Order: sequence, then C-alpha cells, then structure tokens
Amino acid sequence: MSSRYYDAIVLGRSLGALTVAALLSRRDFRVLLLGQGQRPQTYRFDGRVLCRRTFALLGGSSPAFRRLLSELGTGPQFRRRTRVLDPMFSVLWDNRRVEVPPDMELFTREIDREFPEVRQLVDELYTTIAHVNAATDAAFERNSVWPPATLWERLETGRIAYSLPFVRGERAQDLLGKFPRDHAFRDLLCVPAQFSTHLALAPEKLPPLALARLHGAWTRGISTLAQGEEELADFLVERIEAHGGVCNLGGRARSLLIRGGAVAGVLEDGAEEPTGGGSVLSDQYGEALADLTMNGKSKLPIDFLRASRFDK
Repeated sequence: MSSRYYDAIVLGRSLGALTVAALLSRRDFRVLLLGQGQRPQTYRFDGRVLCRRTFALLGGSSPAFRRLLSELGTGPQFRRRTRVLDPMFSVLWDNRRVEVPPDMELFTREIDREFPEVRQLVDELYTTIAHVNAATDAAFERNSVWPPATLWERLETGRIAYSLPFVRGERAQDLLGKFPRDHAFRDLLCVPAQFSTHLALAPEKLPPLALARLHGAWTRGISTLAQGEEELADFLVERIEAHGGVCNLGGRARSLLIRGGAVAGVLEDGAEEPTGGGSVLSDQYGEALADLTMNGKSKLPIDFLRASRFDK
C-alpha cells in the first residue's frame, strides 16, 4: 500500500466537486482532488478566449451559498469580486422587449406597461414563488444525509422533503394555469428557467417546484463574476489549497482500490502504487464510476457519495 493517504479523494473538477473539497479541507480533512479529465470552462482558439458553457451565479444570493462563504471565512472577500446583474435578464419577442431589473419597483412598472391585463395573476404568481423560495431555503438550511442510509436518516430526510411545496398532493399544479395559453408572460417565466436547467424537458414539463425555484433564482437578485465560472472555480481551488488540500486538476484516477467490499483508495494515471483514501467522492455519472470499478477488476457493489452539482 502506498504511503500516500488522504481522508477524502474527490474525483471531478465541477463546481460541486470543488465545493465539497473546499468544505472538507476547511474541516481539517486531508483532501486530494483529481480533475478526472474534465475540461475547464474556457479555452483558446485562434487567439480568442471562448466558453464551453454558459454560467450564471444563480445560487449566489441563497442562504446555502452564504453559509458556504461564511464557513470558508471569505464572505466579504468574495462579495468584493461580484457585481449586481442589471437587468437580471431580458426576453425579446418580435414586437416587444422586457427587461427584469433587480429593483422590484421598476419591475412592477415594467409589468404594468407590458402586461396590464394579467397584473393580478402576476402578483399571485410571485407570491407563490416567494413562498417556494422561503420553504426551499429553510429545507436547505437543515442538516441531513443524502442518500439516507439508516432509518433515522430516512425519516429526517422524509420530513425535510415533505416540508417542500408541491411534493404532496399539489404535484400536478400548473403555475401558469390561470394565464391565457399563448400569453407572452409565459415566456418571461419559462425562458430563464429553461436556461438554468440541464434537464431535457420543455419548460412547461418541469415540475412546479423546479419551475418556481429556477425562475425565483433569477428574480431574487443575481450577482455576476467578471470571469464567470472560471473565477469561481479558481476561488474554490485557492480555498482548498489554503487549508492544506491538494488539487491536481489534470490528474485522473484510472481505477478504484477495493478492499473488503469498500473503497480503500484509487490508482492514478502514471502511478505504480495506489493512493489510499478513507472515502471517495465523485461528481461522475454512474457509468463512469462503474468503469472505474471494472478497471480495478472488481464487480463488488460500492456505495458512493456523489458531489452535488452547483453550476445549475
């Protein structure tokens, strides 16, 4: 067994993986992060810097993100890097353009000018969205284990889930059911939500909780970073290393070391000896993790703690 040992080995360089690694490092765990061949958000072509994907700091105003910054001890430092996005978003039609500013009074005037016929319905809708945001924030503030293993963990997670709107008998509720079918305001709600999710669903097919939460993330106040996702990733890498963690964004684990039916480490590309680990966390999909177990010549079932996705 290699003399190299870490309390946690994180596979992946997504914002979710970097966040997990930063928090574990801050809590005095010895952490190794391997980029696992994932590409950075930007690349150069013909002398220009191009982005592989869009980015919006939708969670920046949420209590969960503020709690993260507080634990990392960098709240004021990070806030100095951000600026308020104004307008938060714009929607263009053939004959009109609506901008949604962070100032609610200005937004109300915009609705009065463009959609006076549905003003009351809009007020009801945003009251519902505010309720969804408040309930979801409260749920995310509670400590829980996912996926739950013990009976107590399942009961606690069930209570948290049951506190969320639209998870009981309201699942089939249509947030826009009172609006005329082809009304332009539907686009104002759905387009930002569709931009914010990687689910392969039409906006009207999104669960009501997801639709309300995604749109509400835009309208609660959006901050932006000058260098986008890359700046946030660099910030998290700096936090990992500041607390003693090791980041090898170009590194890759080619197989998992299995001992006694549990993960005991990884074998990195180019290494002759495995790197020991108390646990392995990953933002990879199940197929990629299965390949790593097969590369290690093991077909034993393994439980993985999967890092939550933070970009959308």
